[in-house]
Amino acid sequence: MYDPYNQGGYQPPNYYGGPPGPPVYQAKTNGLAITSMILGILGFFTCGVTSILALIFGYVANGQIKRTGENGQGMALAGIILGWILTGLWILYWILVLAGAIASFGNSVGQNSSGY
Repeated sequence: MYDPYNQGGYQPPNYYGGPPGPPVYQAKTNGLAITSMILGILGFFTCGVTSILALIFGYVANGQIKRTGENGQGMALAGIILGWILTGLWILYWILVLAGAIASFGNSVGQNSSGY
């Protein structure tokens, strides 16, 4: 008996004899985006040395992703964000170091000029 709504639970047998279906396209992940994210994370361990490279690779990867449609936009963005945060912290650190050095130099000059 023909059951057009498949109410009897009958499943047709699998068909393996035909030609293969169309290839499944999966966009590849941009290599510079991966590199940018890794360099951004490594910036925590290298005292921000790799953060500038994370920024450069992140911006270049973003441009390539927009042009080619590759995956990895989130990784590029993570590299950019980490790069800016670590670059800012690195600059702040050196400003504080220089300010401390100038203050220390000012104190030593002031003590030497007083004659003691």
